[in-house]
Amino acid sequence: MILVISSAITMTKAEALLIQAEQVAHYAAIYGDDVWQIVAAATTADEVAEGEHDMVTINRHIPRGEAIEWLIAAARKQTAESAKAARQIVRTFSPCGPCLTEGELIRTTDKFYVYREWQGGDRYEGEKRISRAKAHIEPCHSCTDHAQTHYRNGHMD
Repeated sequence: MILVISSAITMTKAEALLIQAEQVAHYAAIYGDDVWQIVAAATTADEVAEGEHDMVTINRHIPRGEAIEWLIAAARKQTAESAKAARQIVRTFSPCGPCLTEGELIRTTDKFYVYREWQGGDRYEGEKRISRAKAHIEPCHSCTDHAQTHYRNGHMD
């Protein structure tokens, strides 16, 4: 004889949305009001009918808890990557290893790259210029951030 006990936990759409709103308010206080838009974009509660539903269905359409944390992390990572991609770095070729990072590009002229000098970490100080013949802004094979570099760890592998 097989005894099957149903332990399915159910929840209504309204209950799930109420919990979601409380949690989004909590995370918005920490990460900013854009959390509301991030979670709203991922919520498909309109596809769920009114009434009781199992947790799998609720979780698929109404992100809560850890799912909200994951959405925030993914959005922050995407924002950081797009900001990094928009930033151009001035580099000079080094015959002994990877190209040297000079700083963040401010503007270009006919003969020079004008950049903010890199002081380490995320610190940039002063405005400098370097001849365009001695520097480049697109990563080359010797740059550490080039996809096919030989210097992935900052030295020859």
